[in-house]
Amino acid sequence: MSFVKVPKISGSAANSSDQAPYWTKLPDRKITWVAYLLFLMGGGGCLGFHRFYLGYKKSAKIQLALGVSVLFLPFLTGWNLVLEVLYHVALVWYFVDIFLIPKMVREANGTLIMDDR
Repeated sequence: MSFVKVPKISGSAANSSDQAPYWTKLPDRKITWVAYLLFLMGGGGCLGFHRFYLGYKKSAKIQLALGVSVLFLPFLTGWNLVLEVLYHVALVWYFVDIFLIPKMVREANGTLIMDDR
């Protein structure tokens, strides 16, 4: 009985060629209803959970800070003109986000991860 020896191909040997792979890896697909669910769970979008999920980290942090200030500062300082302006800015931003979520999901799903070359 004779056995045939098959050489093992390691992952580093397979990637050592100069040819680019014929495929590109897509990031995890984002789902619109999950973004809307996070929008609702985050106080109607005031905490920016949906933006964190979709990868908009900078605007999510701003929305989180704005939401926390609008929700908790009235208990500490009372209602004043600055909080009223912040409240209206936050309200407009959250209302606009309802319509921006599908576009943000499409953009998040449209980005490709570049291969290490």
